[in-house]
Parts: sequence; C-alpha cells; structure tokens
Amino acid sequence: MKTREYNVTFETGIFKDMFLKFIQYKQGLGFKYGKEAQSALSRINTQLNSHCMTEPSLSKAIVESLAYRQYSEAPATQIKRICYLRHFAEFLQDMGCNAYVYAYQTSR
Repeated sequence: MKTREYNVTFETGIFKDMFLKFIQYKQGLGFKYGKEAQSALSRINTQLNSHCMTEPSLSKAIVESLAYRQYSEAPATQIKRICYLRHFAEFLQDMGCNAYVYAYQTSR
C-alpha cells in the first residue's frame, strides 16, 4: 500500500488536523487529492484561520464568504473551491461538527 503524502504545508489553526484527516479519507477512497487539491484546501484553511474560531464549525455566513468569487478569479477556480468546501463540510458533519454545506447551483 502506498504511503499517503502531503504535498503542501497547512497553517496551524483549528481546522488543520481536520483538513489532514479529510485528505487521508479522500485518498483512502481512491481519490488522488494531490498537490492541486491540497493547495486549494490549504488556502481555504488559511482563510478560515482569519476568522479566529475556537471550534471547528462552519457557519453559513463563513461558507458563503469563502464561496464568493474573488477579484479576477476564473469561474472554474471558484467552482472547484466551492466543490472542495462542500465536500469538506460534509466530512465535518460526518465527524460530528456543525457545518453548513453550500447549496448546489442549478442552471435554468
């Protein structure tokens, strides 16, 4: 069995261990979750650290602020970040944490 590796460094914070467990979980399911995914998750972790939370929970307001399209960001980048956020929130819920799962966008 291949040893799981972390290709990026995660800032210390309330979610660091949860992100590392999330990556192990996804890799255990057969998803690559390599450098690109880990970098995106690391950036989300850094943004979450700026909220100075004392427990690992994701409110609707925080998730929506993270999902908001950033200046000069490509729509595809925003969609990927939202996908990672959604999966991480579902993982947090499975771990017993309070986490808002961002709604899927539907086209009309």
